Amino acid sequence: MGFWNLLKNLGNPEGIREAMRMSYDKHYRLALGGQIGQGDVEPLHAALFGALASRYQLSGVPQSAMTEVQVLIWAELGPFLWLDGPTAREAIAEYVVYKERPSEARIAWLEAVVRRGCEKGSGEEWFENLMVAARLHEVVWLLLFEGRGTEHWWG
Repeated sequence: MGFWNLLKNLGNPEGIREAMRMSYDKHYRLALGGQIGQGDVEPLHAALFGALASRYQLSGVPQSAMTEVQVLIWAELGPFLWLDGPTAREAIAEYVVYKERPSEARIAWLEAVVRRGCEKGSGEEWFENLMVAARLHEVVWLLLFEGRGTEHWWG
């Protein structure tokens, strides 16, 4: 896996997945080393945030706008924050495939994982606040949470 898998799969869903896995791993190492996510941010959460924020920057969101985009990123991470590390890592990778190439995503698996994350977070004040933000920003995983994963209004 890793860099060779990324190069081999540039331009296809597995390339997106591998890029996200690598980004998650990098941000996790940085969080464990105390270089990012200091304070009360768990390494898992810092890794998820860093990986998704990096994808936003790669897609063209300028660094100057990232402060404004942070609320959206946290809202998108809602269900993933309550998953175990390996599942969260794979789920965020699949979520980005779903956002960018929905017809090539493993929708049933992602829907089940999003539901599980939402069930685990349910009742937690932080999760409920993220749900409000998710609805406000109409984050893509809401389609999965509502069982409408094959409906796409984007690309």
